[in-house]
Amino acid sequence: MIHMICGSTGAGKTTFSLQLAKEHQAVIFSIDEWMENLYGVERNTSTELSWMLERIERCEKQIWAICLQLLSQDRHLILDLGLSKKEHREKFYQLASDINVDTTLYFLDIDKEIRWKRVQQRNLEKGETYSLEVTRDMFDFMENWFEEPEGLEHSNLKIVRDNTK
Repeated sequence: MIHMICGSTGAGKTTFSLQLAKEHQAVIFSIDEWMENLYGVERNTSTELSWMLERIERCEKQIWAICLQLLSQDRHLILDLGLSKKEHREKFYQLASDINVDTTLYFLDIDKEIRWKRVQQRNLEKGETYSLEVTRDMFDFMENWFEEPEGLEHSNLKIVRDNTK
């Protein structure tokens, strides 16, 4: 089973993933961790979207290779990859479908002002789920970038409106 997590910046995707991992004894793949560990130093010198997307794609290719190994062992996986665009989510629906693995999409639908406060707090505290400083400009960019799941995008869609528990 693959649990796919989506929501805009500050929705609590990583926190939710950690909770879900405990519940299902699942392995989490968080794109923020991969990007920070592999490209953190470089990222600080380049904020161009094309630079980021190219590296995210590289990470996802390696993540999927590891996922295939874990799925062959009947492990639950959590993809905390942002999944901000419908096209991005569809890529992973198709990969899972190709190997007959079920997916659930969790959409963390949290109010924008709550999310911005969370981001500011995370920037200050630099706790467990912190991976990079998110500026207001970055937050606003992602607001316009993110596409909410709608309609029949996924047959197993779970909307989470309160993930603070």
